[in-house]
Amino acid sequence: MKRRENFIWGFLIVVAIVLAFYSGIRTYTISKQIREFRLEDKQDVRGFDKQLLETVTTLETGLKERMAYEFRTKKDPLKLSEVIRSAKLLAQLGYAENLEGEENMRLNLTVIGDNPYASIKYMGKFHNLRVGDTIGGYRVIKIDAKQAILRKGGRTLTLHNRPDPSSIAEQVKLTGTFIPNLGNY
Repeated sequence: MKRRENFIWGFLIVVAIVLAFYSGIRTYTISKQIREFRLEDKQDVRGFDKQLLETVTTLETGLKERMAYEFRTKKDPLKLSEVIRSAKLLAQLGYAENLEGEENMRLNLTVIGDNPYASIKYMGKFHNLRVGDTIGGYRVIKIDAKQAILRKGGRTLTLHNRPDPSSIAEQVKLTGTFIPNLGNY
């Protein structure tokens, strides 16, 4: 029985050694594969494609440039008074003066009362002025129902109420003709 016991113990020891050796080799192989995967993972950037990166960079640069771009024009392209430019056509429509330019003044309206004021369009903007105020170097010296008188040095400028050139264009567009209103605009 001692022999059988020795044989079983010997067999178990051999099996244990073989299993230990097999486990060691298997563990070494797995750890080697893990090291290779980690090394590959460090070198490999997931989703990296040089052409894709260049395309994305180009698109982002273009978007930033477009967002930084400011569109400006010297004149408003949607301004209706730019529609009618012919002095001859304006004369036929009953509007004797040339269209206002950005540098010219046009009396838009006057409000008469205890403290009268005039709305004057100058440099493309409307300014509400009272007697004594200045605009474009001119001082407002008088405002009445149909005109505003301005003075700059020795030069006097009289602005009369006139229809807005864009309203003339609108009336011509709707009716086909311009009927001048001789009253206060």
